[in-house]
Amino acid sequence: MVTKKHKYDITIIIPVFNAEQYLEECINSIIEQDYDFNKIEIILIDDGSIDNSLAICKKYQKLYSNIKFISQKNSGVSVARNKGIRNANGKYLMFLDSDDFISENAIKSLVAFFDKNYEEIDLITYNLIWYLQETKQKKLHTRYRVYNKGTGIYDLKEYFDLNQNTVNIVTKNLYENNVLFDENMFLSEDQNYNTSILMKKEKIGFVNEAKYFYRRTGETVAATLNNPLYCFEKIVSYNENLIERFKRNNIIPKYIQSLIINTINWRLNKDELFPYSYDSDKFIKAKERIFNLIKKIDVDVITTMKTSIHNKLFYLNVANHKYVVDVIDNFFVIKSEGNILYSEKSALIEMLRFKVKDNKLYIFANLTTPFLRFNDVDLYINKTYNDKTNNEKEKLKLFKSNKPYIPSEYGKAETYNIDLELDLNNLKSFNFTLEFDGYKLPVRLKSNIFVSRYIIDKNYIVYYGEKKKNYSFLIKNNNLILRNKLKLKRDKIIFKYSKKDFFNRIIYRFFLKKNVWIYSDNYGNIDNAYYQFKNDMKKSDGIKRYYIIDKNALELEKYFTTEEQSHLIQRNTFKHKILFLSADKLLTSFIDLQVYCPFNNRISRFNDIKHYDLIYLQHGILHASLINMYSKEFKEIDKFVISSNFEKNNLINNYNYKEEDLICSTMPRYNNDNNKPTTSKKQKILFAPSWRKYLIGTLRNNKRKLMESKFVESDFYKKINEFLTSKELEKILADNNIEIHVKMHPNFKEYNKYFYSSKNVKIIEDKINLENYNLFITDFSSFQFDYAKKMIPIIYYLPDYDEFVSGLHTYRKLDLNYKDGFGKLCKKPEELLKEVKKTIKSNFKVEKKYYNRMNNFFYEVDNPSEYIYDIIIKEK
Repeated sequence: MVTKKHKYDITIIIPVFNAEQYLEECINSIIEQDYDFNKIEIILIDDGSIDNSLAICKKYQKLYSNIKFISQKNSGVSVARNKGIRNANGKYLMFLDSDDFISENAIKSLVAFFDKNYEEIDLITYNLIWYLQETKQKKLHTRYRVYNKGTGIYDLKEYFDLNQNTVNIVTKNLYENNVLFDENMFLSEDQNYNTSILMKKEKIGFVNEAKYFYRRTGETVAATLNNPLYCFEKIVSYNENLIERFKRNNIIPKYIQSLIINTINWRLNKDELFPYSYDSDKFIKAKERIFNLIKKIDVDVITTMKTSIHNKLFYLNVANHKYVVDVIDNFFVIKSEGNILYSEKSALIEMLRFKVKDNKLYIFANLTTPFLRFNDVDLYINKTYNDKTNNEKEKLKLFKSNKPYIPSEYGKAETYNIDLELDLNNLKSFNFTLEFDGYKLPVRLKSNIFVSRYIIDKNYIVYYGEKKKNYSFLIKNNNLILRNKLKLKRDKIIFKYSKKDFFNRIIYRFFLKKNVWIYSDNYGNIDNAYYQFKNDMKKSDGIKRYYIIDKNALELEKYFTTEEQSHLIQRNTFKHKILFLSADKLLTSFIDLQVYCPFNNRISRFNDIKHYDLIYLQHGILHASLINMYSKEFKEIDKFVISSNFEKNNLINNYNYKEEDLICSTMPRYNNDNNKPTTSKKQKILFAPSWRKYLIGTLRNNKRKLMESKFVESDFYKKINEFLTSKELEKILADNNIEIHVKMHPNFKEYNKYFYSSKNVKIIEDKINLENYNLFITDFSSFQFDYAKKMIPIIYYLPDYDEFVSGLHTYRKLDLNYKDGFGKLCKKPEELLKEVKKTIKSNFKVEKKYYNRMNNFFYEVDNPSEYIYDIIIKEK
C-alpha cells in the first residue's frame, strides 16, 4: 500500500480539445458534487485547442486553487492523460472527457467503495449512460446490465464478459508506479490501460450508484480511424499481443478471450473487420489472422457473449466447436457443450409482398431462423380446400435472400426468400412448416412496413397471422361483416398510436378517388417522372394524373402547360395524402420513402388502405453495388424500369427480381427527342465527381455538417486540386480554347470555395445542361450513362481508390466494373491529365472499344415513356 500522504482524496484528469460547447458543464458537474470539493483535484490538460477552451480552462484555474491547468501542443488524448497522471496528488485517479459529465453522487460513492475495498481491487467502474444531446434521452450502456448483483466486487474469472473498454473508471494513484497510457496507440488505448491494471488481480469493483454520462451528439463521422484501411494491422497485432502478454501455461484467461471476440464482434456488425482494400493474396492472409484469433476462443466465451445467434454460430463454425439441435419442453434449441445458445417455438416468415390480382394471391416473403444452417431443411405449405378433398402438402422452392443478419459478406447468415402464386378458387386456408432432421418447426408470420395483415379484394378477403389459427392464412368470400370487422380492428389500433393518422384514414374514405396515377421526382428536380407525366397527360384514358412539386422549386410556366399546372400537387399536403391513398399507380424516379410517400415511415399505418403498384423509373442507371438498398427484399417496387441487358441480368441474378418485374424500355429522359447531341459552340469538359460519405457529416434536418479540415487533408481533395491547378492543364485548355466546368455534388457544394478557379477552370453551382459538354469526367456518377447514350467520351477519375474500396462511402464496389465501363480509370492526377490530353488531341472522339460498348449498351426504344405507359396500362 502506498504510504505517501495524499493532498486530495481524488484527482480527476480531463483532457481538453476544442470542447468550448460542453466544457463548463463538465467541470461544474464536479464542482457541484455532494462531496467536499476541497478534497478533489481537477487537472485540465488542453491539447492544442483552437476554440475558446483555453480561456475556459484559465478561468476555472483562477477561480479555484484545486484546479490545475496544463497546456500542450496537440499530441493526443493519451499524452494528455499521462501528464495528468504524473501531476496528480489525489489518492485515486479518475478520468473524464471534456464533453461528458458525472452524476452528483458519483465521487462520494466511488471514494467510499474504494476506501472500503482498497486491498482487494485496483480498479473500479460505474454506470456508463449514453446521453443523447438532441433529445436529452439517457440510456444505460448494455455492458453494465451484466453487473447483475449490483455494487460489489466481480471476479473476472467468473464474470469474464465485463469487457472494461472505456475510462469511466477510478484507479489507485501509485505515483512512480502508475500504469500509463500507451502514447503510440490511437485505438484500444483505453482497453489496454484498463487491462494492464485489471489482470494483476483479475477483479473489478462496480459502484451502481454512480453514473458517467457519455454525450452523443448524433453526428457520426463515416471515415474514422476504425476503418481497417487505417488500423487493420494494428488492431490484429494488438489482439495477438494480448494473448502473448497474458496467457499462462499456454492458457488464455477467459477475460482476455472475451475482449478479443467482442472486438471482432462489433467490427463484424459494422463491417469494419476485413481489410477490403488489400489485394487477394494479402486479403486471404488477413482473413486467416482473424480466423486464427477466433479459433483461440473457448466455447463458453462464445455462447455467453451478448450478440446474435447468427454471430455465435459463425464463431463456433470458425473455431470448430460443435453444436446440435434438441427439443426441450416444446422449444427447439441449439446447444453447444451443454450450453443453450438459442431456443424458439417457431421459425419466422416476414411478409414482403402480399397482393391479390385476378383471383390469384401473390406472396414474396423472407424466411429466417438459425436452423437454416443445418442440412436438409425444407419448407412446406399445407393447403386446405373448401371441398376437403384435395388438401395437400407441398415442398416449396427456397431462394437465397439478400437480407443479412451479419453485415459482412464473410460472415453472412443464411436467409431465404419464398415467391408464391396461389389460385384462390376453392382454397380455404394454408400455413407453413419447416422440417429438418426429423423435426417439424411451426412458422409464425410478421409484416414489413408496406404489408397489411389482410387484403380486401372484390371477390376475396385474405388475412393471416393469428396465433390461435396456427399462423394460418384464411381465405373468405368478400362480405360486409368481415370487411367492417377487420377495418374497425385496424382503426382502433391506429387510434391508439396516432389520432392524426386515424383522422387521415377516416377522411380518406369520404374523399376516395378512383383511377389515380401519381408522379414523383426528388425535391426540386426535373427527372424521369416529369417526362413520363408529360407523355401520359396527352392520353384520354379516364385516368386522373398528378405530378408532385415542391413550393417555389420550379418555374411552372417554363415546365408545364396551363392544363398540366392544374394537375400539380404540393408535396406532403392534405390533398397529396388523400391522392396517395387513392392511387392505383405511383411512378417515381426516387425510391426513398420521403420522396414518394407523404407519410414517410408512417406508411405502416396505412398499409391496409393503399393499393397502388409502384413503378420505379430510376433517376440514373443502378450500377453501384447497393443490394442492401435496392434488392427486392427492401423496397416495394412492383415494376423496375431498366435501360440495358446489364441491368436486367444484374437485377435478376443479384437483386432477386424476376423478368416480369422489369420494364425494358430505357428511362423516360432517354426519349430520342431529349437525346440531342452536343450544341455548345465552345468546347467544354464537365468534371462532376460524386460526394463522399466519409468527408461530410450525416444528414440532419436536411443539412450536413461540414468536416472542412478533414476534407482539405483528404486524397479526394488534394488529387482533384492537383489536377485542376496543373500548369500543363492550363496551357492545354488555353491553347485549345477549352473550359473545364467543375460541378460538385449538391452534398459537397459548400466545399466549392476550396477548389481552384481560373479563366478556363470554372467552379459552377447552377443547374447544368448535360448536352453542352464534349467530355465527361467522373468517378462513379450515374450521369456517365447519359453521356454514354449521347456517345460522348468519358474518363473515370477515382483519386481516393483505397478509401472507396474500403467501404468509407455508401458503397465500396460497383456492379458495372470499371473494366467493363465506357472509359479509362485514372487514380492519379498525371494519369488523368494524360487521358484528357489524348481525348482533346482526338477532337473528342470516343475510342473504338468504348464506342462499341456505348453503342451496344442501351435498349433501342424510340419513345420509352410511351413504351412504359403501354406496359402499365395493361395492368390497370
